[in-house]
Amino acid sequence: MPRHQDVKDDIIHLRSAGVDLGKRFLLACVRTPSAKRAGSWSLETERFGTTTGEIRRLLSWLVDHQVDVVVMEATSDYWRGVYYRLQPHLNLMLVNPAHLKGIRGRKTDHPTTRPSSPGPGPRAW
Repeated sequence: MPRHQDVKDDIIHLRSAGVDLGKRFLLACVRTPSAKRAGSWSLETERFGTTTGEIRRLLSWLVDHQVDVVVMEATSDYWRGVYYRLQPHLNLMLVNPAHLKGIRGRKTDHPTTRPSSPGPGPRAW
């Protein structure tokens, strides 16, 4: 009688992107293999607005970088407009932010995403 083995395949996307969704702007980062050094990665970050024209610019930027997959956090309802405009053209992953909290190497907010002036009271970050 043949035995079944559980085989776990690791999927590695050589050209990937992450999009941080916000009410006023989107921050996208593309990771691609480095042309200068084998086995290392190049990162490029770009900021986009949330208008339809800016989402089209984001789509063009992602297509130009030939990404295999784009990961977005399902933050509030901000993801919906971006997701539905990108989905026909790109392989998207919509993830729950609560599931990402313990992942090693998780980014902290980019300096451009922080408020420029401190509000009243202590800062949360």
